[in-house]
Amino acid sequence: LFNTPKFVVGIVCLMGVAITFPGYIFVTALTLQSKLHFTPLQSGNSFILLGLLYFLGSILSKRIGARIDDYRYYIIGFSLTIIGFISTTYAIDWFCNQVQVSDLVIATAFAGFGTSSLTSSAFRRAISRVGQNQASGTSTVLNTVMQGCFPIGTAIAGEVY
Repeated sequence: LFNTPKFVVGIVCLMGVAITFPGYIFVTALTLQSKLHFTPLQSGNSFILLGLLYFLGSILSKRIGARIDDYRYYIIGFSLTIIGFISTTYAIDWFCNQVQVSDLVIATAFAGFGTSSLTSSAFRRAISRVGQNQASGTSTVLNTVMQGCFPIGTAIAGEVY
């Protein structure tokens, strides 16, 4: 399994996504609540469109992936995610204490759809050259890596914050 180059590249791509995305959510929510005095409900509401577009992106990933190759899809996802991260930071910095949930929803939506693109293309890349008899094990490894990277990313982001 680890002798397959596409599998290793897929795992590395997935690790990058799984380390950065939870940290983004953690730091953004923490900033909204501790620095900008959002309630937990307001903070959570700023991520609603992020979740919806992540879900929609996951549903559409097979169709989109069939039209463009995984590398381009990954680059598009990376670009959208970076736009979302920068837009969120810009909205918080620009509007300071006057920032509203509506100011953040579009920025977090870019991050949600972009991350969905990154995750699905990394999964497809990792399993593209794996035989049927190894598909279950491959999926398990990918999910375990992703779940293991979530707390690492959150811890790193918390330490930097």
